Parts: sequence; C-alpha cells; structure tokens
Amino acid sequence: FCPFAHRATLALEHHAGHVTYDWVESLGWEKRRATAALDTEHENWYHFKAPELMKHNPLGMVPTLVPPETFHATSGDPTKNVVTESLVCVQFIDELVAGGTTPIMSSCPYERARARVDADWVNKNICSKYYTVLVRQDAAEQREGFEELVSGLERFATWCEEGPGAFYAGRDSPGLVDYALFPWAWRLPVFEKYRGMDYAIPKMPALASYHAWLEAMLARDEVRRTLPPWEDYLEHIGRYADGSARSKVGNAVRLGRAAHDYNDTSDNTDK
Repeated sequence: FCPFAHRATLALEHHAGHVTYDWVESLGWEKRRATAALDTEHENWYHFKAPELMKHNPLGMVPTLVPPETFHATSGDPTKNVVTESLVCVQFIDELVAGGTTPIMSSCPYERARARVDADWVNKNICSKYYTVLVRQDAAEQREGFEELVSGLERFATWCEEGPGAFYAGRDSPGLVDYALFPWAWRLPVFEKYRGMDYAIPKMPALASYHAWLEAMLARDEVRRTLPPWEDYLEHIGRYADGSARSKVGNAVRLGRAAHDYNDTSDNTDK
C-alpha cells in the first residue's frame, strides 16, 4: 500500500520484459494501547517491519531493492549493493536494464537533469501535500494543503502539454516524473471519503491535461498491474486520516512538518 514502494514497482513492471523480481511484503500494522510514555490519548497503529527489511535496510524504509546474492547470503554484509529511496530506485532499475525497450530516463543529459529536478518538485509540492490533507486534523490546514496540492497539479499539467504525448514533457511513454506522481494521483480520491466531496480534484480547464495524463496512465497494462485493491487501501489510509497512524511520515506531518522532512531518528515509529 505504500506509494513510495509503488514507485519502484511501477519501474519494475515498466521493464518487466527485461528484469525479474520477487516481492517481499515488509510492512504491516500493529495496534498499541495508549500509554503515558507514548503521550497518546487513544490506541495507535504502528508499522510492523519484517526482519528481512530491517536486516537489509536498518532504517526500515521501503522500497528497498536487495540483489539475490545479498538476500540469500548466509554471511557478509547484508546491506551490500542494497538500493533505497524511491526515486533513486526508479532510476537504478532503468539503468540496470540500460533503458530496456522503452527507457524511463531520456538519453539527453539535460532532459535527465530536468526530470530529476521536477520529480523532486513533485515530491515536495504534490506528494507531501497529500499527507497534510490527511494527517493534519485542523480543517484550515487541511484546506490549505489541498489548495497547494491542486496548484501543484496545475503546474504538472503544463508540463504534459509540451509535446504530442500525454505524459510529462509531452512524452509518449511514462518517465521518472510520471512515476514520481502517479502513486499519489491514483490515491487522491481518498480525500472524498475522509475529507468530503469538497476535496475532490476539480474538473477544470487548468487540469484538463492532468486528467488526460491520469487516464493515459491507467490505460497501460503495466501500470494497472501495480494497483492495490481499492477498498483495502481505503481501510489502510484511514489510519492516517483519523490521526492514529504512527510512521515516520505520519509523525513528521502530525508535528507540523512536511512529509518529505521526516527525520529517521526523531520521527521513528516508537514516538
């Protein structure tokens, strides 16, 4: 259900004809009672992290790509050649197969540089706002986060108008920026359930290219293969919407910071 892991899965399925992988489910939820030590007034949901994940990535974050020789080794460094950070994983997978049949990254170094900058912008100005709307419990803060998110989508829409294709920079197939945004774009309708229909992404001219982009993404088999069951995701994300989720991202946003500004130490899931 993690949209960050979803990014890596999109890249793996994009290159499904050139790379094989095994999925290891590494995150779950466990409920802990309210205690004075945890300074909570109700039960909260904490991420359970599989021992395999903690072995290969002690920070316990997904996605984590582990090469077979490291995963199956009985000795040596369990973090050898492990790749982490979702946007890095997308680029690594593309490089691993030398772009495959349809590269994710452009062959032009200037276009690659721009895509990296824009993917980071999407991460901070759209994806992070998703958590502001869901995790923050103040209505004014939720609304401000939503309006900033919509503004970010408007900017993304202009990027999709730069060429004949429906995707970022007018490409005819998805690239890094498309895969940076899509996991959250697909999840945005959760706002309608947990924050009301006033939080539906508007159908307006400035977002026409965004909606066309989303439709084009969902028309691709390799994208549809990565989608989790919708009702299961609604249940999962409800823990963020009611403030009971305890994760690094959830903790950072609950304490007033942006999702991308989480701290591996101070926002750990025992807080």
